[in-house]
Amino acid sequence: MIIPTLRVDKKEKYKHLVEVYRKQNIKVLRVNMARHTLERYCEDIQYLQAIANDQFEIMADLPIPGKKYRLELLDEQEIAVKEKDMLVFLARNSKKEKGIPVGIAAFPVELKGCRILIGDGELRLRVQESSPESIKAIAENVAIIRGKRAFVLAEKMPYELYSKDFLAAYLKALKEIQPSKVVLSFAEDISELTKLKDIFEKQLPNASVVPKLETQKAIENCSEIFDLFEEVMLGRGDLALFGDVKRFGENQELVLRTAQEKKRNVIVATDILGSLYDNVIPSRGDLTDLYYLKKMGCKDIVASAGISMREDLFGAFCEFAQGFRLTAKN
Repeated sequence: MIIPTLRVDKKEKYKHLVEVYRKQNIKVLRVNMARHTLERYCEDIQYLQAIANDQFEIMADLPIPGKKYRLELLDEQEIAVKEKDMLVFLARNSKKEKGIPVGIAAFPVELKGCRILIGDGELRLRVQESSPESIKAIAENVAIIRGKRAFVLAEKMPYELYSKDFLAAYLKALKEIQPSKVVLSFAEDISELTKLKDIFEKQLPNASVVPKLETQKAIENCSEIFDLFEEVMLGRGDLALFGDVKRFGENQELVLRTAQEKKRNVIVATDILGSLYDNVIPSRGDLTDLYYLKKMGCKDIVASAGISMREDLFGAFCEFAQGFRLTAKN
């Protein structure tokens, strides 16, 4: 099954996408709820459900609790970056005119020396100067920044438990949109997951809870996590950032093999067919990635928002993914 990722957009865009997804026989839409207000997500999802006559199930992907260190670049333009380029990032409340806007009212003050990662790690930067309204950082490699990419303050991404206030706010919102799946980001602690599973199943009996494995500890605990849950999401983007990157292939294979052994499902996300941004034909690495996922029994893959929100790219994504027979048969 192919699962497109929705990005908050104008209502006219949603009307068009509904028809695009219908043509591709899409059943589930993923909504990453990390970058806007709960009110906006509820409004947009309810609007989409209404115009689609509830044809699509909703997979609500909850953010990490606590402070938002995974932010969003607000520009939609593409920026070519060279190694050692100095880039300026601006908070929403900044009065400065030149720089790349980031979706946060004000930056944390103490960021000098902190590493910044753009997207899923395509660009690394090191902070040279910081203030609440702006950050100056030097690029450590050559890259192209695409608009609306993630902006991660890497050393500031802590694991935090879900607070009562956080749970109450999201449960209230989820009851309004009635998702079929609730994804828990940065899931890794078995005792915490046991509590959350009980809470969500009682409050949302028609939704399945899906832990997202994105850290080295989550990988090490995956066997116990599979004992608790029927399916998980493998968040490969953040796993490459916050797991042991040298063990990335080993980590992915461990999760997929454990799922096979325990007859569980893995929803694979992040950087699938990403080369379609630049090429009509996917890279050989992307084609090999698809082959490997099929060989390991993967049935569900997630398309990134950048691909899902563009008809041409999403059509190509479906063509290649379906060609490898990764979609589940109806």
